[in-house]
Amino acid sequence: MVTIDTNPNRRRISCISNAATQKYAPGIILSLGLFLMIQVIIQIQPEVGVSSTRLASPPPSRLLTVGEMKKQMKLPCNYVHDGFYLGDSNEVLNQVYQSLMKMQDDIIPVMIECGGHDGITKSLSLKTSMCLNMNTLLIEGSPSNFKTLKQARNYDFTVNAALCDGTFIEMNENPFNSGETRVASPNDSKKNVIQTKCTSIDKELDKLTALLPKSQRDKLELIFLVLDVEGHEPIAIQGNMRYRPHKVFMEGKHAIESDQVKITDWAKHHNLVDTGCAGQADLCYNFHPSIPEKPNHLKSLFYGSRSSPPEDTYETSVVSKAYMFYGE
Repeated sequence: MVTIDTNPNRRRISCISNAATQKYAPGIILSLGLFLMIQVIIQIQPEVGVSSTRLASPPPSRLLTVGEMKKQMKLPCNYVHDGFYLGDSNEVLNQVYQSLMKMQDDIIPVMIECGGHDGITKSLSLKTSMCLNMNTLLIEGSPSNFKTLKQARNYDFTVNAALCDGTFIEMNENPFNSGETRVASPNDSKKNVIQTKCTSIDKELDKLTALLPKSQRDKLELIFLVLDVEGHEPIAIQGNMRYRPHKVFMEGKHAIESDQVKITDWAKHHNLVDTGCAGQADLCYNFHPSIPEKPNHLKSLFYGSRSSPPEDTYETSVVSKAYMFYGE
């Protein structure tokens, strides 16, 4: 049996209620949906220090493992910076990548560039940091260079100090070429001499190790060392005896015979073999295979990345020769 409500007041209230529902329901549903969506986003946000990309939270809050780096690599590495030494920085990236792929996922690799300069113009670590998300420490003695370096590479670890014994050392700031700022000699004019605090590679790696939980502190390894400190290399390496570098790129043109002996002894201590730097005067230890040997992974690592600046010409065929594997 169907019962009909004959009360006119009740029917009027019902009509008003239905009209209100039709008018406001869509807005209420939309607001509720947005609220629920925001709650879901909040719930899936990573915890502090467990970010999905390291560049999102400079300065670096923690050190990444090999496994985390493999998940975050940005390859092929088409990143071209506005600096020099593109060929050298490509080779460094190639060498670090090879070492990385052979490591266990729980290892915590660190790359160090001593003589970090401004972090861009003459950096050999920049492409490796950007494309592999490598844990990178840059050490630069010049305060003026470091001011730029700290801003340009705020996603990496940076230290303003010189690799030396004692507390402080005097440095000669080169006003014409910032890349040639060096440890001062007694004959230098005092006009451009400044004091810089001393540190060592081992001390700085100890500091990074202390950032790790105790269960991970034996996992930190020095995967690559770049050392370009304008003839001060024989002194600098004396502060690196406890952490063995897997591979090394070192400027060698300033080394006199007695310095060469110190460098050779240090290399033997770490079981490093001088494999040459593709015809350059620099010292390259444990490099293999290099880019000229064309290992199989190069196309996936560098496709489309410049190996040298293109010539100043309108001819496409000539310009494209400056690109590795471009168009193949």
